Amino acid sequence: VIDEPRRPKTAGAAEAAAAAQAAIPLHVWVGLAILALVAVRLVLRRRAAPAPVEPGLQGTLAVWVHRLLYLGVVVVAASGIAAFFGGLREAGEMHELLGNVLFALVGLHILAAIYHQLVLKDGLIRRMIPH
Repeated sequence: VIDEPRRPKTAGAAEAAAAAQAAIPLHVWVGLAILALVAVRLVLRRRAAPAPVEPGLQGTLAVWVHRLLYLGVVVVAASGIAAFFGGLREAGEMHELLGNVLFALVGLHILAAIYHQLVLKDGLIRRMIPH
């Protein structure tokens, strides 16, 4: 949510606040672009059969992490839109909190891919590349 800038304590803080304020339009456009790309990805994913899921706990976790990633992007974007265009402070707070949760989930996803590549050596990353 965009509020009046707080009174900076130092000149450096004033410059940082001005830079943060100037970056907001870029943040909005990047967020909208990511939302559009995820929408395209979801449409494409519905048209093509997904890769087979491995049995057991790893397969179940993979399915749910992917669902949470897609849901997280949509909810973070929706809350950002509600905060920026609707001026809803609570949506801005939710956007910030869920954005951090989404970053943690993305980090977990990256670590899992690295684990598959370096420890399990099961060719998971190769399967991600379209043929």
